[in-house]
Amino acid sequence: MNGWQRNDARAFALFLALGGCAPATEEAETTGEEVAEELPAGGVAEAVPEPGRLVFDNDYVRVIEFSLQPGQEIPRHPGLKRVAYSLSDYRLDWTEAGTTTAVEWSAGEAHWHDALEHAAKNAGETEARYLTVGRKAAALPEPLVSEGPALPAVQPEGVRIVLDTDDVEVLEVTLSPGARQPVHSGRHRFVYSLSDYTLDFTCGGESAKTSFSAGDGHWHEAGEHCAENVGETTARYVVFGLKR
Repeated sequence: MNGWQRNDARAFALFLALGGCAPATEEAETTGEEVAEELPAGGVAEAVPEPGRLVFDNDYVRVIEFSLQPGQEIPRHPGLKRVAYSLSDYRLDWTEAGTTTAVEWSAGEAHWHDALEHAAKNAGETEARYLTVGRKAAALPEPLVSEGPALPAVQPEGVRIVLDTDDVEVLEVTLSPGARQPVHSGRHRFVYSLSDYTLDFTCGGESAKTSFSAGDGHWHEAGEHCAENVGETTARYVVFGLKR
């Protein structure tokens, strides 16, 4: 039984609430060894230790949240083309193509990786938390971005461009209670919640009020949409818009 079948009303509200103009595809959520068992050869990882949590998996992306304690390692494994988004400040010993490099990242940073085997070790004194959005081989459906007004070159208040490459656009959105986004077009995208919040979202002339929790993840097809924070807490989420 997939996520849509488990909760039809919530899934319908979710696709409206985060701007998809088609139902979200199946969402998978698990932890630890279950991730390692479900990932096929050539996936994000063949052997993901207990820190790995499978957040979402469909034809286009596989999303995993990692939490590494100090000194904890992820052994060498293959990886998809992917964007990594830092959920905390951390230091890693990163091994790729036979070379180990000390890297340091801050919460809210994002970077792109090609599909290469790699390994990681938490070389710091704090927990390393980050999200990887791996791009699968399936072609995205047309259109790649919906028709309609685009967000302006200078982003409106509350929208921060984290990363913009030929493959992906990563936006961090912050909406205070009562704040509203302008109507704008959207790409096929994965959205990850950084906080607990409630939105009234309008898409395709339909509106829905939906609450989200930190750690939620959802896929949405290209569509024109807008959002208003109708809750009492600040809404913070990250949009991973795919370009190809």
